[in-house]
Amino acid sequence: TCANTAETCRVECRPSIRATHRPTCVGQRRVLALGRAMVMRPRLLLLDEPAVGLSPVNVDNLPRIILGLKERYGLTVVIVDHILGVVMDTCGAVTVLDHGQKIAEGPRTR
Repeated sequence: TCANTAETCRVECRPSIRATHRPTCVGQRRVLALGRAMVMRPRLLLLDEPAVGLSPVNVDNLPRIILGLKERYGLTVVIVDHILGVVMDTCGAVTVLDHGQKIAEGPRTR
C-alpha cells in the first residue's frame, strides 16, 4: 500500500494518496517508486535521472531522501543525472562521461 511504501522511504503519505493509491504529482510518484524499489532491500540502488520532471522544491528534497535511504539501509547508490546539484549533494565520488568516454573522476568538491 501507499502507506507502507511511504514508511519505507520515511516520508509523509498524504490522505489523498492513501485514498486513491494514485499520486497526482511527479514528486509523489517518484518517492513511491523509490519505496517500491526499497521493498526488495537492495544493496545497490541505480537511479537514472531521478530529478527529471521534478519541481524545484522536490529537486531540493531529493538528496535528503536518497541520503536517508542510503544511511538507513546501508546502500551503495549510483546516480546518472545531468542536474549537478543533485549529484553534488548526494554523491561522495563523481565520474563524468562524455559520449561514453570517462573525462573526469574523483571525490566530490563544491
